[in-house]
Amino acid sequence: MTVAATTLHLSALELDPRDPLARRDLGSGYELHRTLCRSLPPEICTDARLLFRVEPTAEPAAPARVLVQARAEPDWSFLDALPGHRLAGSKVFTPDLPAGRRLRFRLRANPVVSKRDRPGSTRGRRVGLVGEQAQVAWLTRKGEIGGFAVEAARARDEGYAASRRGGARTTHLSVLFEGVLVVTDPGAFSATITDGVGPSKGFGFGLLSIAPA
Repeated sequence: MTVAATTLHLSALELDPRDPLARRDLGSGYELHRTLCRSLPPEICTDARLLFRVEPTAEPAAPARVLVQARAEPDWSFLDALPGHRLAGSKVFTPDLPAGRRLRFRLRANPVVSKRDRPGSTRGRRVGLVGEQAQVAWLTRKGEIGGFAVEAARARDEGYAASRRGGARTTHLSVLFEGVLVVTDPGAFSATITDGVGPSKGFGFGLLSIAPA
């Protein structure tokens, strides 16, 4: 049975780093997620329903572009009260792509493995993967269960991104992947696009963006 692809709502926001609230959001994935969630009803704004990524910028003082993907249509009217946040565009996208389709992609992810603290332990701690070879291998494994094959990829290690959640400070290894992939399983790939890749989605990781190769 073929599963219908989910209709996704894609938005692009611009945040002015000179504005205090925009600067706060850009400095904390957790705070940015909280702000973006104001566009959706509270009961559905979870990591699985809203993904986002701050795009790389060449000029530190230039407006930062934030891509947002949601399963429900966002209401961005609250941005009128935030002068440092601006909606730059939006569109609807249905990830229904055939097997064999080649696509360019961009993904900021938190590639980790679980390591046990001691032999025989049933619990482990997440450890960031260091080195481009290990990071691309991680993405390749994600593709094997996510309906795509990595044809070519480069991984840019961006170091550890710090964020604050309440009074606690958290850090996540940030790696920006770019390259070309091939769809191998349309149903699984559609789910991957919809749900994101890897952990820490509420901190700005996991949004897989695609374009024709």
